[in-house]
Amino acid sequence: MSKELEVINLLAPPKSTLLTLCTLLLAALVTLNAEYGHTASISMTKGNTGAIVKWKKIPVSFQLHPACSADLKNTVDCLNEVRKSFQIWEPPTCSNLKFTEGPASYNLKLTSVGGNTNGKNEFAWIETNAWIYGTYVLGVTSPVFTVSGPNNGGIFEADIAMNGYLQTWTISGKDYTTDVMNVSVHEIGHLIGLQHNLYPTQGKPETMAPTADPFMGSKTPEQDDID
Repeated sequence: MSKELEVINLLAPPKSTLLTLCTLLLAALVTLNAEYGHTASISMTKGNTGAIVKWKKIPVSFQLHPACSADLKNTVDCLNEVRKSFQIWEPPTCSNLKFTEGPASYNLKLTSVGGNTNGKNEFAWIETNAWIYGTYVLGVTSPVFTVSGPNNGGIFEADIAMNGYLQTWTISGKDYTTDVMNVSVHEIGHLIGLQHNLYPTQGKPETMAPTADPFMGSKTPEQDDID
C-alpha cells in the first residue's frame, strides 16, 4: 500500500498573484517555482516507472462533509459547487469515468491530514489546527493505492481536505479569490490519479498546471489535462 499527497499551494511571489501548485509526493515536499518543468500528467507506482495509478473500479463514490466551508453561509450552494467539480471530469471529458455521491460523512480525520484509511473517499474543509500545511496550501488530496499483486496501481481511497483554517473561501467566481470550484476541480484531478501537467500546449490555463489560473480558468479541464 502506498499513499501520495497532492497539494494545491497558494504562493504569492513579489508583484504576483499567481496561485502556485506544489506536490507532496510520499511525504517529500517539492515546490514548483519555475514556470514549467517536465510533463507529468499521470501517477505511477514507482515514480516514473511501474503501474499507472488509477481507479480500477468504476463508478468512484465520494462523500461530502455537510458543513462545507465555514466562510460560506449558503452550504447548499457551496456543496453544489463541489458536486459540479466532480461532474466536470465525467464523460465526454474523460473516458468512462463516473462518480456517484454517497451519504454525508462527518469524519474530519482524513488520510490527507494524517487519519487512517476507512475505505471512503471523503471531502471536507478542515477548520481547526488539525490543518498542518500552513497558510498557503489550499487543498490536499491523498490517493491510497496498492503497489503489488493483481490490483497493482489500483486506487482504493482518496480523501480531499481543504484549508478552512487559514484561508477564506468564496463561490463568487471572482478573479484572485480562493474559489471552491477553481480548487476542487484540480484536487479531484489528483483524486483520479493525475499529476501536474507542466508543459501546456493549448495556450490555455490547464486545470492540472503547476500554477492555478487567477482568472478561474482552472475550473475547466483543457485537452492537455485529458490526453
